[in-house]
Amino acid sequence: MSDPRDDLSPEVLWALGHRLGFEDGSYFPSTEDVKMSQQQEKEIRNMGSEGFPGFSPTADIADRQDQVNRAMVLLGRRPDLRDQLRINPEPARKRPTGGWNVFNLLGSSGEFNESPQLLLWVGCEEVSARVVLPNRAWPMAGKKRFKWAFVMARVLKDMRSAMADCPGMTPRLILKQRHWPQYMRSGPCFQDAYLEVDLRTIHGDGGRGVKEQREWIEAAQMVFTHKRSRSNFELQVGAAFRFEHCSAIQGPDALSHVAAAWIGCRFFIELLRG
Repeated sequence: MSDPRDDLSPEVLWALGHRLGFEDGSYFPSTEDVKMSQQQEKEIRNMGSEGFPGFSPTADIADRQDQVNRAMVLLGRRPDLRDQLRINPEPARKRPTGGWNVFNLLGSSGEFNESPQLLLWVGCEEVSARVVLPNRAWPMAGKKRFKWAFVMARVLKDMRSAMADCPGMTPRLILKQRHWPQYMRSGPCFQDAYLEVDLRTIHGDGGRGVKEQREWIEAAQMVFTHKRSRSNFELQVGAAFRFEHCSAIQGPDALSHVAAAWIGCRFFIELLRG
């Protein structure tokens, strides 16, 4: 019986080893690794035949939610998200509105918003694919001490190949504080503070691109570290795909780009899992 590795170039074998977590390429994938990777690719190609045409900009909130609903069904079937991020394939919101939904991670405990989640949001101007740390999950995260500049630099590094495949995709960190009127938690909230940072400010992007200013990430870390017990925070890390700059998110590979953004945050997800 032939070895499936014989049909792969050294470059492809190195990339597979990198995807399995061996960054220096020193790991030579086993026959089982290659077979599993080929099966994943086959399943993803078969899913593509079901026909998701891409995301479309629209002001109609019902249409945006319909796009999210269809995308979440297909994303929940993806073997790369199942195997690499260990998602619960069923969308967490059963009656979604507002143009968004989330996946919980396998092993999550407590109520809907007490653990990290994977967010898909479709707005009028962009699509977002982010890891969300809700306020009620903060006690778990607050016990973990890590340097944000290091962690976010690693996320940026792991997202580089996805960004190269999807021009216009931007790596983002969002930190926001909100409050609700008393006894009206289910209604509209008031936004007290909002910080959105392009992760490329950690090192700069060269030329006329994003300029280095790592103090933005340090500011986010200071707020995170000194969170007051009554402050309602939410942290998001992932990618934005603005329709005017990213035509790929409107094409048939859109869901692969969304999945790649989430997978690029795997290091951060595993830190939160602890």
